[in-house]
Amino acid sequence: MKIKLLATDLDGTLLEHKNRIKSNSIKSIKKFKEDKNFLVISTGRHLGEIEFLKNEYGIEWDAAITLNGSVIVDKNKNILIKKYISREILQEIYDTYNKENIDIFFSTEKEVYKLSGSKEYTRNAKFIEEGKINRENIVSFNMNFTDSNKSIGQIDEIVKKIKDKYRYEIDVFRNTKYIDIAPIGCSKGNGVKYISEYFGINKTDVYCIGDSWNDASMFEIAAASATFHNVEEKLKSKVDMVVDEFNDFISKIIEY
Repeated sequence: MKIKLLATDLDGTLLEHKNRIKSNSIKSIKKFKEDKNFLVISTGRHLGEIEFLKNEYGIEWDAAITLNGSVIVDKNKNILIKKYISREILQEIYDTYNKENIDIFFSTEKEVYKLSGSKEYTRNAKFIEEGKINRENIVSFNMNFTDSNKSIGQIDEIVKKIKDKYRYEIDVFRNTKYIDIAPIGCSKGNGVKYISEYFGINKTDVYCIGDSWNDASMFEIAAASATFHNVEEKLKSKVDMVVDEFNDFISKIIEY
């Protein structure tokens, strides 16, 4: 029997507000897994932030692409890939944009640090002295423009400027009003490709779903991909189907 691989984004895709998952989606995921298929979590979160999937919902995943592809693990949390970003480059980016009304984070494999912005408890972040990027093992960098007056077009311009300047060192994605930065060569799409090849799953049996531009690289390598009616129109043009909710897509995959 052929094995299907489903790679799903978390926030805005599988997850609703406050880490809630619809009951019909939980039921479908468990049916998908009972049929010996392969579930991949593909997220900008770090590994510790996805533990609740098993603890609260009993969802067993087979591999996880975390921090937008910077760290990839198998179901036993063995590291398959881990790549780092230059602290000096991130310091330059921080110094350029820290005067904006934004929250800025960076992550190591297991922890999130907050550099600037509001002092609210956010993403379980550890607050550090503003402006001091003092860790060497950085795997992800994020800027949240949600509370700024920047338009999507203006955020896209910032993405382009950063990409143009550091094209050989980092990859840059817009995730709604976030900018996510990963080590060069790291993306959700490359992560899915690596996992499917590593576990010997045919590319014609790879399915991906997400709701933002950091998911677009997954859509490019999937046999079938999906996003939602409420996302940006340009992103809809990148997928094979547009659905109302996660369960609509996984239900179709189970039927294939």
